[in-house]
Amino acid sequence: MVVPQTQSVAPTVKPTSQPVNTSTKPPAKLTMTPVASTLEPSPNRPASLQGAQQAFEDIRFDYDIFTKRTGFAGFWKKVYPARARCLLAYTVEAFATLGCKLSSMRTGQRLPPVQSLSKHDMLMRQLEEVLKDASLVKSDGVGLIRPDVPVDPTRSETFFTYIVNAFPHHADEHRLLHVIASKLAECLTGTADPLWRSFSEARRTKRFWKMSITKLLASFFQRAYKTNQEGGIFHILELGGGTGGTTKYIVDFLEKLGIRFTYTFTDLAGSLVTAANKRFAGKDFMEFNVVDIEKQPRMESLNKYHTIISTNCIHATRNLQISGNNIRQMLRPDGFVSLVEFTRNIFWFDLVFGLLEGWWLFEDGREHVLASETFWDRSLRDSGFKHVTWTDGRWEEARTLRIITAFAAEPEHEAFKPKPKTVSRKMEVETVTYRRAGNTPLYADIYMPPDITPGKKRPIALLIHGGGHVMFTRKEVNLKQIQLLHAAGSLPVSVDYRFVPELNIIDGPMNDVCEALGWARFQLPELAPTLALGWSTGGTLAMTLAYTTAQRRLRAPEAILAFYCPTHYEDDWWKCPIYPEASVSSPNEDYDHLEGVQEEPVSTIHLLSIPAAFPQDPDAAPPSSSAVASISPLAQFRRGTYRTPTFLIHGRPDDMIPWEQSQRTVDALQAKGIEGQLEIVEGARHLFDTFPERGVEFDGQVRKGYEWLGEKVRGGK
Repeated sequence: MVVPQTQSVAPTVKPTSQPVNTSTKPPAKLTMTPVASTLEPSPNRPASLQGAQQAFEDIRFDYDIFTKRTGFAGFWKKVYPARARCLLAYTVEAFATLGCKLSSMRTGQRLPPVQSLSKHDMLMRQLEEVLKDASLVKSDGVGLIRPDVPVDPTRSETFFTYIVNAFPHHADEHRLLHVIASKLAECLTGTADPLWRSFSEARRTKRFWKMSITKLLASFFQRAYKTNQEGGIFHILELGGGTGGTTKYIVDFLEKLGIRFTYTFTDLAGSLVTAANKRFAGKDFMEFNVVDIEKQPRMESLNKYHTIISTNCIHATRNLQISGNNIRQMLRPDGFVSLVEFTRNIFWFDLVFGLLEGWWLFEDGREHVLASETFWDRSLRDSGFKHVTWTDGRWEEARTLRIITAFAAEPEHEAFKPKPKTVSRKMEVETVTYRRAGNTPLYADIYMPPDITPGKKRPIALLIHGGGHVMFTRKEVNLKQIQLLHAAGSLPVSVDYRFVPELNIIDGPMNDVCEALGWARFQLPELAPTLALGWSTGGTLAMTLAYTTAQRRLRAPEAILAFYCPTHYEDDWWKCPIYPEASVSSPNEDYDHLEGVQEEPVSTIHLLSIPAAFPQDPDAAPPSSSAVASISPLAQFRRGTYRTPTFLIHGRPDDMIPWEQSQRTVDALQAKGIEGQLEIVEGARHLFDTFPERGVEFDGQVRKGYEWLGEKVRGGK
């Protein structure tokens, strides 16, 4: 969070013109000379920004994906309740220290005046809201009184210890809260001033929400800048760069993509600008300046930038319309501004930053410094932007922190105008336990179609997620493809399964998905026939159902649709480590793959990060050829144990599983007289339908796969 200072410094943004090195791999030292460039256009000519609005639409609902990958998912359901109890304890203890001991008050007794410095009046009102939210006080129209609700006697120190241990991924934020809230009463009365401690602690705080949103922002830039077919340079300005966390990620990311750009880092605090200049020394395409966005921009910065970004900064200005107008003047006609902002308050922010006067300086009609997306929309439109939109999603996290993007140009399509309620948040999902394996419950999510009719038969579409048999959950499903299955009359059912290495692949994943198919066959008989769909290694598991079912006297699926999955485990491809081309970085620390092994089998893992390849244990014996063949669909085709019609979809430049495996698989199927089809997606890498890249068209191939499934079902009736 950035809070405006009382002293302002006039902006000194300087024009920049030098491009970055255009190699796809960042060199050890960048040399910014306008000669010998691999791209011939004039180094001073700005790029033409086209398709940015479409690029934003492409990523607008992707925040849910990134929250799962970085650990921010589930914050409101899991972390927030425990943190709220801790925050409430801090507030109750502060009130007690200030002479208002809630636990000793009678029901209906009016709260006595609580003494604090007048500059903290706004914060005191928020602390009263904390108590109201917990029903410890209520208003009688005159003041606050105590209702008949007991006060939890648990000390804040106990809650703090618990949440640090229970939610270690958010431990830094918990500690930041503790540094300030543990001295809240003293700060409110002026007898203590721990603000220097809070800022030093804040500098060290790792925030998982920031990791998620920054990755989403980078994904947007990748798509927006990819349309630069005529060469030229993109000019980027960052406002309120702070300690440079966002700066580093975005600069490194764009460098690795080989995009030509200049980057101007700015902040209101001269000390932070100086520190950034030292941190990014040697980046000749970067400039560093002090800018106060509440003041009129200087002439040389007008109509200059393709992109202006700011992370949790602009909310701290007094008037969003004035700040927005100053930002708009610095943008080119084809430019946009992307603001990362919280659009929903969390009391944690008020306790951490509310002791700063700058937190409460807004004077533009806001009820709180953190404004809603609709307030941002109105303010930015009033400042002259023609099109304002924002990220959204199904989960609360996506509706708490957003990228608010405003374009200088009119919306290119009516569909680009934000309609938050169009996200299918009301899709009914029924979760059931399809099996209990020892102490491990295995769940299935049934995605109920909106037009379901009791008694009407619907084929079951068994969905199997990927993750290398070691991670992710049944929640890893593409909602657009769920809708395709609904439209085709199917009932999608997404299932969990137990992972390796607690169990081997045969006894764990393969066994469990076969059990899931049997459950669907016998527990939902009116809904047969059954289809199997899978993604990556989930596609392999779907294909194993074609032959493992016979051992259990089950009918195999009527048809199988698999996306970019391994099919040939005897391939020499598996003898070398696999490093995805899309990796932003390679692991630089030793990784012990036994650290993650649990005592009991697990079926749900969200990884914060994974190495590019697991190190091999030199003492481990390789699996036998028969064991490898038992999990390899291609080997089963050749043995004649696989008879199910199968449709494969694979990207040609897949950087995890070579597309040639799918080609050999379909060839082997057809050689045995079994129906097999393959759709190749040009330009599509692994997980292309989960993390789509601009310019890669795959909807046609995906629809063909689902239409083929529909034909198999209709033909089997």
